[in-house]
Amino acid sequence: MKNLFLSLAVIATIFASCTPETETETPPPVSGGINTGDLRLFVIDTAKVNTVTATGTSETTILNRKQNINSYIGSFSLNNGASKFVYLDNQSSFINGIGTYTKTVRVANANGSGDIAIYTAPA
Repeated sequence: MKNLFLSLAVIATIFASCTPETETETPPPVSGGINTGDLRLFVIDTAKVNTVTATGTSETTILNRKQNINSYIGSFSLNNGASKFVYLDNQSSFINGIGTYTKTVRVANANGSGDIAIYTAPA
């Protein structure tokens, strides 16, 4: 019985001497902070990118990739500061019953200027 009491006392002492670990690291600050700039809305209209005001008025086309009825934009994404966007330009056409397809990754400034191709997938 003495051995049992002594064993329990040793175990209790070990547990009492342990301190719980606390996390001392602070999370990194949010990149860019809070956005206090004007709200910018982009609307994709098949093969066009338009901007509108917060109320949905004053629609302006900033990018037009429409070449025919088979043109469309996909995978549109803005960068963190909304100064540039990247998108997938899909084009297809049929000549004498033979279809040709191109998919191009393109990047442009938020106002539609500087639109360049950065990768074209093989047809």
